[in-house]
Amino acid sequence: MKTTHFDVGANAVVQLGENLYKNTYGVLIEYITNSYDADASFVKINIDRIKGTVTIEDDGVGMTLDELGDNFLKVGNNRRKKYITKTTDKGRLVTGRKGFGKLACFGLFKSFKVDTYKNNQKSTLIVTSKLNDDEFEYEALIDEKSTHIKHSNGTIIYLSENTSEIVDNESLSESIAKRLNIMYDGTPTDPTGFKIYLEDYEINQSYRNQLVLNHDIKFSYKIPEDINRFTKNKEIINYINNNKITGTIIAREKTVRIKENKGVVLFARGKLCQEATYFNINPSNSYGYAHLYAEFHVDFIDDEKKDNIGTDRTALNETPTTIELFKAIETLIKAYGNLYDDDIKSRDNQAIEDFKTD
Repeated sequence: MKTTHFDVGANAVVQLGENLYKNTYGVLIEYITNSYDADASFVKINIDRIKGTVTIEDDGVGMTLDELGDNFLKVGNNRRKKYITKTTDKGRLVTGRKGFGKLACFGLFKSFKVDTYKNNQKSTLIVTSKLNDDEFEYEALIDEKSTHIKHSNGTIIYLSENTSEIVDNESLSESIAKRLNIMYDGTPTDPTGFKIYLEDYEINQSYRNQLVLNHDIKFSYKIPEDINRFTKNKEIINYINNNKITGTIIAREKTVRIKENKGVVLFARGKLCQEATYFNINPSNSYGYAHLYAEFHVDFIDDEKKDNIGTDRTALNETPTTIELFKAIETLIKAYGNLYDDDIKSRDNQAIEDFKTD
């Protein structure tokens, strides 16, 4: 092996890694989406909390030695530039963009190792950190040449020496499912689909639907199918349709207590880009807001050259595009407050009529 280096200063590595990714699920999501972009059909995650290690394995296309260096040692390398059509060979919209995902582990782990296999060639990269004069220094070792080995294509990432407690698998699985919507069971052209395995938990589309969309429902509305119940404004309706915005608006039976589970969340290319918010709406204006969960898919904001999405993907940047998007969604959510009240009255009246009939 030969000693190599990052094309970025160590301080930037610390700031990007430690400041952007403060939770284990945030770290795992970055590597999961890397596997998705590599056309993997699965990602398998195993955690040893006693040893403080995490292993992430996929069956994606893998990397040659040169690709390994380019993908992991060039921070900020925009992967989408290699795709003229912005899709992978399986037709997936590439989720990675800014090239910071490989730094995800540095806030919570001291070192990581990458073993990648492509065309029966194995290449390895090892990155370790050490504290020197109160500052972290990072050393990267990469193979001078790949090794011939009979092995199917794919990549294995080993994270070690964790510096923060890793929550239980159930909580971790739920956190991932709430923030990712890239899992699917397969299509005629891609029968294997994409699934995530966290030891005994299979995080697939059915798991996510049951956890997020299909439980404790009082009322449920679809966008754009039910758009006319929310607004008659042609400008808003055309905006929703022209930008292919889709979503689900749910009123839960019970009041939603957990902050991250109520309000409106936004996804771009199947990945959370705006955590739960009420935007500029006062939740006290309607009792229905205490029961609200809504998610919208706004892929178009990730198609532009300008950066509409915050680096940590917790909130959108304020740009002309996002301001217009917020305006449209606020129109729907304001209407939801009145619609909830109307549907409650209608349901109560129907219950009274049913009681009289009985």
